[in-house]
Amino acid sequence: MKTYWDGVKLPYLRLPGLSEIKKGDVVVFNKPEEVDKPIDVRTLLIKRCQATPGDKLTIVNGQVFTNGKPNPNAEKAQTSYEVITDGRDINPDIFHDLHIEIRQQMDANVFEMIIPQENLATLKSYSNVKSIKPVYQPKGEFDLQVFPHNERFKWNEDNFGPLVLPKKGMTIALNDSTMILYKRAIEFYENNKIEQKGNAVFINGKPASSYTFKQNYYWMMGDNRHNFPGSVFKPTVSELPDFARSPLELLQAWIPLVAARIKAKKIIFFM
Repeated sequence: MKTYWDGVKLPYLRLPGLSEIKKGDVVVFNKPEEVDKPIDVRTLLIKRCQATPGDKLTIVNGQVFTNGKPNPNAEKAQTSYEVITDGRDINPDIFHDLHIEIRQQMDANVFEMIIPQENLATLKSYSNVKSIKPVYQPKGEFDLQVFPHNERFKWNEDNFGPLVLPKKGMTIALNDSTMILYKRAIEFYENNKIEQKGNAVFINGKPASSYTFKQNYYWMMGDNRHNFPGSVFKPTVSELPDFARSPLELLQAWIPLVAARIKAKKIIFFM
């Protein structure tokens, strides 16, 4: 149900961007599913740029790689760890002070916790902590919540890709695999009508065996990989007038950007 009235729409102006979005930048952007809503009522998401147009993105055991090189991890990045104690309780004040959250208790002395990377060493230093090891979804384990939400690509939030981010002017062959990965961007963000009839693909009513992208796309991810509301891999965003840079917390998927360094046109994938 609509919670706003859109009977009168006033024009608005965005200032031109001052610089390009780079890997590691924190970006504010509008939620992609809300592209049809007035811009002032769209939900804003905040994430870190992990890959830029034309990059090949891969995630291996939680580590993000672009073009085969590991991306620097944010100082305050958080993920899940299995913590085994000697059976003695840990003072709850320690969890509070170290910004640690207990996700679940698997046994009397075995816990899954969300731990900021910067506080790992401190927690390990306590005498009643026997071991701490990262918790990852194994490679090949299909996660329906993770883009592209199709079992042909057995990807999850810890083991993902490779995925090439579309770049303006980049041409792809249209086949079963590329349609799964890029159909939403071609149709939704690049304003085309796509039909599949058997093995044939039609774009705007014309047979097509390839497609050349009109916009650039970015991959956004949250620093709290396993514990952010809505922090799942989704499709991309496009070069829409929707970007704003801001040093806040983050998320992930494909989406249009909003900027403070405001960009006139850009597109994003977010996780």
